[in-house]
Amino acid sequence: MLQCKPSKLFLSKKISAPKVPVVICEDSGRSSDLLSAAYKYVGENKMVSNTIFQQLLMLTKEIFNLDNDSIQSLLKNILSIVTHKNLITIYRNGNQHHLDYYIAKALYKERNLTPYEQLMLALAWNRVDIAQNEIFTSEIELSKCDLYDVMMETLIQNKVDFVKLLLEKGVNMQKFLTIKRLEDLYNSDHGNTHMLFNMIKDLVRVQKEDHHSLIEIGLVVEKLIGHGFKFRYTTNEFRKRYESYKSGIKENSVKHIGLYKTHSETNINNLPLDKPIIHKFSVHLASKLTKKSQTRINMNHDKELNDEENGIFPYPFSDLFIWAILTQRHEMAICMWEHGEEALAKALIGMRLYKCLAIFANKVENKICVDSEELKKFSENFHNRALELLDLCFKHDVTNTLQLLTYELSYLGNETCISLAVLCNSKAFLAHPCCQTLLADLWNGGLQIRSHINLKVVLCLLFPPFIFLLDFKSKEELKLQPQTLNEHTDLNNEDTASEHSSEYDSSADKTSKIGLHSEIKKPNELQHAASSAIVSKKYRETNGF
Repeated sequence: MLQCKPSKLFLSKKISAPKVPVVICEDSGRSSDLLSAAYKYVGENKMVSNTIFQQLLMLTKEIFNLDNDSIQSLLKNILSIVTHKNLITIYRNGNQHHLDYYIAKALYKERNLTPYEQLMLALAWNRVDIAQNEIFTSEIELSKCDLYDVMMETLIQNKVDFVKLLLEKGVNMQKFLTIKRLEDLYNSDHGNTHMLFNMIKDLVRVQKEDHHSLIEIGLVVEKLIGHGFKFRYTTNEFRKRYESYKSGIKENSVKHIGLYKTHSETNINNLPLDKPIIHKFSVHLASKLTKKSQTRINMNHDKELNDEENGIFPYPFSDLFIWAILTQRHEMAICMWEHGEEALAKALIGMRLYKCLAIFANKVENKICVDSEELKKFSENFHNRALELLDLCFKHDVTNTLQLLTYELSYLGNETCISLAVLCNSKAFLAHPCCQTLLADLWNGGLQIRSHINLKVVLCLLFPPFIFLLDFKSKEELKLQPQTLNEHTDLNNEDTASEHSSEYDSSADKTSKIGLHSEIKKPNELQHAASSAIVSKKYRETNGF
């Protein structure tokens, strides 16, 4: 309420009857100042002393040029309004938060909204500060189902700050991400999905427009990356899980069609009248609440399906990272890159996908409104992130960084980071000292890299006795070196033979194997720490620290 005439005060009295919250802007003049003053002086017993009443009466006369009877009536209306202190919020210029914060906060007053409804309202207002300060408190508990529903809506609406907040509050993305949710994200009307659907038509030759499956998405990713890249969504194992999920959905729809038909008549107008704030101020929120009640009719069966799907996406941030890129949510893609595993591999994949999207956008620029130059900038952004991450890891730990480049990424077609760099044609990445050290190590094989190694090899070729000048790697060092499948098999056969020869040797081999497996875990921890360091660095640069 800003300034306002006497007629607005009568309106304020009317709207206070059904308990609608009001925000009064102090120092805005006229009735707003009068209401603010009366609000301060009305006690808990909703009464004012005679002295205060006379002061307010004089203030009313100064503000409004009315006769005595009108002034008396006006002041009574004002006092009647301010007795509903629980519905009034005073906004003072210079407060810590902006006006919209207090408007949103006022909507919560005396509405008895559930925590889920409050969170959806904060999401509709895009006020992550309200969600953090007013909703996620020790007194309020949100169920996992509520958090998952909000996370789904947050991803669809591309609210990156809300995603980060929900992750901080402990949302388990492995349990959250299911086949249904991921497909719904790809088929959502929000965001720029026109380019993705055009790619499905042109690259996969699928003409349907109603619903696209994850298998079709996997084929698009394979076509974009090229060079024989095999994405997980197209593997036989995933197809079996996917068909099992689809058959379960069909059985469920047949079994519970009666319940859905009965409940489908629910609409926004049927919402309870004791919560007019939902209907008047956020139709979007009301529709989401209606959908929420519909989806929970068959909660038990949905839980069974979700239990079957659990574990189907062991790296949910990688799946959401690719979804964010294909639907052109760049800030969301960066958020998903910062979380989860395989940061280096994700950066290279992001670089390749954006580069290919830019090429595709140039070909079909008449059909879609996408800036190919912007996509190229996004590609370069992830290229720089990959280089920074590799450089930071290499400076921190050389041995584990070399392993980081060569261990197989089962989730990305059994590629390695260095093979992804070749696939992306990243010359700067391959020219990095870490990659050059690795390639030199592979080139020399079992030879120790020493000074003048090339000269010594030439001398050995000319004069075989000079072979004693060469230094060779130990068996333990060879185990840490990248191996082909045949080399790995031969090494295991040697270990098996040595186990039969001596019990002591067998014990030593087991110890070395345990050490090797423990070392394999370190590269991923290393790149996670390095990516966190890069994120902190960019945050400091952005905020001027």
